[in-house]
Amino acid sequence: MFQYDPLDNDHDHTVGFMPWHSRHQQKQQHNPFHTDKSLESDWIHQQLHFQPLSDQPFDFLDTNASIGSVMTDGNSTDTSMSQQHQHQQPQGHLHQEHEYQGMNEEEGIWAMDTTTHAPYNTLSWDTRNSHFPSYEQTQLADRNIGTPFITEVPRSLFEPLIRRLQDPSNTAVIHEAELVKSLIQAITGLPSIYFYWDQQQNAFKQRYTHYRLLGVSASAIQPVLDQLLLFGTRIKGLEFASQQCQLQPEIYGLTGVAFGCCLQDLLMHIQQTTVTVFSTGNHESMTVLKLYHSIQSLAAIVDKLHGLCQIQQQQQRFTIPKGASLLNLLQREISGFDLASNGGNSALYRDICLIVLSYTSVPYSNMLSRWLHFNDTGSDDQSYGDPYNEFFIGKKSTTNRHDLLQGYKIRSDIELPYFIDKGLALYILRSGISVRLLNLSKPDHPLFELNDSISLKFSMSSTDNEAYMLRLQRVCEYIRSYNTTGSIAQYRTTTVTMDNDDHDTNQGAMQHDIPTLPPLADDAKQSGFSIRLMQLLRDETSHSIPTFDTITLQSYIVPIQTWCPLLNESFMISFLNQFKLQSHLSLLYRYFLFGNGTFVNGLKATLFAEIGLNHMGDCWPPKVFNLNLALQSLLLENSQHEYDDLITFFVRKTTADSPWSHPHAVEALNFLQLHYDATYPLNMVITPAILDKYNRIFTFLIQLLRVATVIKRCFEPLRNLQWYKTSTRDAICRYRFQMDQFTSALQSYIHDTAIEATWSSFMQHVQAMQSQRTSSNSNSNSSNDYVSVIMEPHSFRDYHEHVLDRILFQCFLKQSQTRIFKVLRPVLQDIVFFSVILDDYAAKDMESEDKLHMKCARIFDQFKNHSRVFVSVLQLLETKGSGRLTNVLNSTRPSIFNDLYARHEAKNGMDVFVKDLLTRLALNGYYSIRSGTEAPFSYFNENSSFNENGDSDTNFTR
Repeated sequence: MFQYDPLDNDHDHTVGFMPWHSRHQQKQQHNPFHTDKSLESDWIHQQLHFQPLSDQPFDFLDTNASIGSVMTDGNSTDTSMSQQHQHQQPQGHLHQEHEYQGMNEEEGIWAMDTTTHAPYNTLSWDTRNSHFPSYEQTQLADRNIGTPFITEVPRSLFEPLIRRLQDPSNTAVIHEAELVKSLIQAITGLPSIYFYWDQQQNAFKQRYTHYRLLGVSASAIQPVLDQLLLFGTRIKGLEFASQQCQLQPEIYGLTGVAFGCCLQDLLMHIQQTTVTVFSTGNHESMTVLKLYHSIQSLAAIVDKLHGLCQIQQQQQRFTIPKGASLLNLLQREISGFDLASNGGNSALYRDICLIVLSYTSVPYSNMLSRWLHFNDTGSDDQSYGDPYNEFFIGKKSTTNRHDLLQGYKIRSDIELPYFIDKGLALYILRSGISVRLLNLSKPDHPLFELNDSISLKFSMSSTDNEAYMLRLQRVCEYIRSYNTTGSIAQYRTTTVTMDNDDHDTNQGAMQHDIPTLPPLADDAKQSGFSIRLMQLLRDETSHSIPTFDTITLQSYIVPIQTWCPLLNESFMISFLNQFKLQSHLSLLYRYFLFGNGTFVNGLKATLFAEIGLNHMGDCWPPKVFNLNLALQSLLLENSQHEYDDLITFFVRKTTADSPWSHPHAVEALNFLQLHYDATYPLNMVITPAILDKYNRIFTFLIQLLRVATVIKRCFEPLRNLQWYKTSTRDAICRYRFQMDQFTSALQSYIHDTAIEATWSSFMQHVQAMQSQRTSSNSNSNSSNDYVSVIMEPHSFRDYHEHVLDRILFQCFLKQSQTRIFKVLRPVLQDIVFFSVILDDYAAKDMESEDKLHMKCARIFDQFKNHSRVFVSVLQLLETKGSGRLTNVLNSTRPSIFNDLYARHEAKNGMDVFVKDLLTRLALNGYYSIRSGTEAPFSYFNENSSFNENGDSDTNFTR
């Protein structure tokens, strides 16, 4: 190759061999005495000293001369070559120096430069591996010379030019190795001799305005320095956020503390990796650009974490949510990179966030495990491991501390975690209440002897999740076996036997060994997060992590859906067996729903024979002491079953507006109600609201019983009276028969369709719960579906209320059916008036008999009109689809029991309740509307023909 001399301060000269050769030709033209071409050629060849190219294209960088010391003030820089290169200079160069000694001062610029000249190889791919070389390339290759590309020359070639263009007053030229060392300290968060931490701006700053390297300008290197310093600044910002999260748990909660610990371990790993990698390499070969490119992956991760924490560097503030909000933040961050391919920065960042989430979730998972009793740790802890109110379940402030069913709530001020929706949150709430109720009623249940082997945890390994599910399934099978048999001896014996076998085996193996304490493993010195992070980075491209949805499903959803039904089942089986729930429900059916015929007959005799509606005079309703003895005797006569003593009669307080203030009104007996003493824990599923619905049905049944009784009692007087006209007797008997037929049809519909069919289905499901033989009956699918839902106290209470709502709907007693009942009420009132007229009649003469006939005919005409209007209303309901109970239920608030009813009972013919009633009332079309004989339906709406007291506007004399 050739040698060259750098130019120091001549602005009219340029650097390189070709300008120098041009300048030499100009001198030859001005000097006419040098005309010998051979001399010129010989001189030129003396200046061109070629050297063979090395096999390694860039080995000249390793033989570069070292740069001298740097002045920290930046005013002067001494650069010299080593003595070794001075001795290696060729003879041609010495001849060149002698040739220039005779030049004038202006032309002696080469002698003014004290820099020792070194040979360099100018390399290019143009002269190597070329299948079709040009002539020039061939000539250069024969002489072993490459083409001189500017990108391949050493940086010192540009030094003179940079000196002229750079302002030396604010620029310091430093050794690249020292700069790299200071930058490594900065990116690990430490100050150095060239960079410091600015407390005001909370950022790394340069101690001098500009830094540059030999042959590199400050403007060229400054963007690289800024990026490296920004990396170190963000490291310091993340360190601050990590420390604050750990120091202020009252603000960031236990999840924030766990996140801070993970962040701290991650930063320590980044710092340790940076120091380890750059300390083990060749310091002389490390450059600023190599350092910059080496940390690009880490810088991208740190940048994303910095944005995740929303760090405001100058204000030294950051935003990290608390509890489930922090988990949701990490989940959203991971979801953005969930499908990133392995090996890239995005996949690495996703995996790091997954590990951070797995360890940040530990406190929240422990809270959820304690609430659902996945382990026996802290079973009596009222805060279930939530000292900073991060869990979405909290205690109600104003409630009876003994009423656990109403003692907890889902907090509206707390965000739900990403793996729990509103429906699952409600199910988790109720399941946790079930296990606490079970602890009160049966504290020796095996559920309360569990260890920590099945606690919930976020796991990214499918193998670990499979092993966890096997352990969970074994525990569930054991508890179900106990729920069925009530015995745990066999399981305990098996367990003890296995432990004894293992113990004997271990003893045999240790007979010839001396027990020693094993040394502390290296992993024990690191946190679980650090160990998991190292494992991940070790096989970054070969590991397989499931998608985030799969991890969530395996870690939380499947275990919760497996465990919660077992908790509810355990409590409900204990509840049914220990507190005889089925017996209490049968008690309510016998009395409130007239399921006991003996009680109904006794009630009929007591109210209409012993007391009587016509023997109270002007005192109505009767005094309590007049009713007390008769009703007590009635209850004593029917106390043949267990828990019958829990039923008592209750007399409502009478006011001026009470509808039962008139003895001849349909509501005359509405003052009488039943009271059931529902003690704890039965009051969880037999609530006051449920008892109120029972009493509404009971009141209607009494009204219907009274109407049916009084119309039947009219038969004996009609038969025994002495009639003057046989036609009058026959007409009145026909009136009574038609009224009796109407009440009998209505009464049979109420008892058979509305009550009995609904209640029998309900009790069938209760028996399936208690016996757990859901597949032993013909309606196994129905029982299975219902039992899987109602095997929980809240759901059972809701189902109990749903059954009563179905009865109320079929009896037209719901608030939305008020207008329908207003059409039925006049029919019943006409029957009561008809019986009153007959009770008051005394045979005197033919004139009184004609008046009786006239009154009865008038009442019967009203009865026909009212009956036909009622039938027309039923027909209208059936035509519009409101006669189907499924449609009626769907018009109310949504409920899973509405769907179950439509799926099972409705398909078995229990849905068309209005059609059933129409068939019973008007099978032959007797009540069909005929023009000109009935009042239209609009006549019997709110402007009905009854006054405010419920009496008919028709005047009659007693």
